[in-house]
Amino acid sequence: MNGFNAVSSNSQGVGFVVTAPGSYKVTLPVCDTTIQVDDLYGLPIGGAQVFLQFDNMTEFFAQTNPQGAAYFPQVPEGPFVARIYYLGTSGQVSGSSDSERILTATLVLSYPLIYTLVAFIAIAVSVIAMRRFRRHKMAWDYFFGPLEVG
Repeated sequence: MNGFNAVSSNSQGVGFVVTAPGSYKVTLPVCDTTIQVDDLYGLPIGGAQVFLQFDNMTEFFAQTNPQGAAYFPQVPEGPFVARIYYLGTSGQVSGSSDSERILTATLVLSYPLIYTLVAFIAIAVSVIAMRRFRRHKMAWDYFFGPLEVG
C-alpha cells in the first residue's frame, strides 16, 4: 500500500489499525434500486411503506410515490428482502440489487379494490331487498287486494 501502513486489528483479519499517515481507497459497490408496488388490477399503489433489508441487517425505508414506485438511491449491491405495508396488509419480495434494478410487488388490498367490493356488496343487498319487497307485495295483493294510491 502506497504511503499507508496498516495492521490487522484481530485474528480474523477483519478491520485494520492505521500505523502511519497515508491514504487508502475503499471501493463500495452501490446501485439504485426501485420497488414498484401494484394492486391485483395492476394499478400503482401510492403511499405504501417499503423497507429494504439486506443480509447484514442494514435497512432502508421509502414510501411509494403516486406512481407506486419506492426509490432507493445508492444501496449496497447484494441480496435483499423488501417488506411492503399498506392499509393493514403486508407483502414481501426478495431480490438482488446487483441484478434487478426494478422489482415489482403485488398487494391484495388497495382503494380501487375496496371500492369494487363495496359496490358489489351494495348491488347484492339491493337485489335481495327488491326480491323481498316483490315477494311481500305479492302476498299483500293476494290477501288485501292491490294498494290504491291517490
